[in-house]
Amino acid sequence: MSWSNNGEKLNVKWEGAFRLTDDEKDIASIEDGGYLEISDGMIFRNRVDLRGVNGKVERTFTKNGVRRDWEPEGRQFLASALDRLIRNSGAFAKERVARFLQKGGTDAVLAEISRLGDSSYVHRVYYGELISQAKISEPLLTQILQRVPNEMPSDYDKATLFTMIAKLPAINESHRVLIARAVKSIKSDYDQRRALTAIMDVRPLPQAVANAVLEASESITSNYDRSLVLQELAQRGGLTSANSGTFMNQVRAMGSSYEQRRVLTTVTSQGSMAPGVAMEAIKSAGLISSSHDQAETLIKLIDSGGLNDNSAEAFFQSASRISSSYDLHRVLRKAVDQQMSERIREGVLRTAVKISSGYDRANLLETVAARGSVTGSAR
Repeated sequence: MSWSNNGEKLNVKWEGAFRLTDDEKDIASIEDGGYLEISDGMIFRNRVDLRGVNGKVERTFTKNGVRRDWEPEGRQFLASALDRLIRNSGAFAKERVARFLQKGGTDAVLAEISRLGDSSYVHRVYYGELISQAKISEPLLTQILQRVPNEMPSDYDKATLFTMIAKLPAINESHRVLIARAVKSIKSDYDQRRALTAIMDVRPLPQAVANAVLEASESITSNYDRSLVLQELAQRGGLTSANSGTFMNQVRAMGSSYEQRRVLTTVTSQGSMAPGVAMEAIKSAGLISSSHDQAETLIKLIDSGGLNDNSAEAFFQSASRISSSYDLHRVLRKAVDQQMSERIREGVLRTAVKISSGYDRANLLETVAARGSVTGSAR
């Protein structure tokens, strides 16, 4: 193991099992034939060599390659090196957490984590051991989730810990909300996405959790990662009429037509949509810049029952924004192929004027005429 920081350096090599003393300032034992070597520095170098021989520990200390007395320099260097190793590497975390839990419970472990160095990795290792070894309670999880955003600057380590916590049987709705709020301290789109996806591993997704996820995902700048979060939320039943406006605002803010279409297609594939959700999805489809993706989304909306008398006006307004005659013809032809009401037939005919291709417009009008008598304002 090698650790360095701001000019400090520590190298550790070992073979075989060894155990710390209770005060963590020395090595209590090394199995016979095993060894432990610890050195620091790059030019001026201190080094201790400890070997297990016949149940005892043989100790050697050298300074710049010259052998020195063990007392007091060697002993002092080993104590200092072990302290740095403990605080900055995560070594002995499992045994130390067990000992602190036995002596002072979870408060003792949390106090020790506060004493450790600034390494996000080390904090993540200790929190992971605490979660694994302690009896998890709601107050303990709340405490951890309140501490982590300020203690751990690493996006990767935060996301990994949040994902680990999300899999615990003791986690509840309020903890999922806390994680979603803590995710906002993560800058990496990828790590935000994997943490938010982890807390949505429940069906149906509670409304409070869905809203917290939507609030957090607003800071995801990657179209791909935001798309995956929004798709997961829709698949888990977290999209409702109450939050559909917020959801669709995030869809509209995405710069990729393809990812917008993927999200809206996922929404339409969940079965019957609430009227408010369908209306917001139709409006969002009209703002997609790609004609192909617009058309594909509106066709999926028709397939899922999103086009009816109540949504017809918004639907045809969105369809009229399609610039491609071919794609607009596809959407209107799909609308004609379903059981048309008078309102939908009139919407198709009013929008047909936007088809610039004479061939495509003629085909559509011929199909409308073939579906039955065209009378009144429709004629």
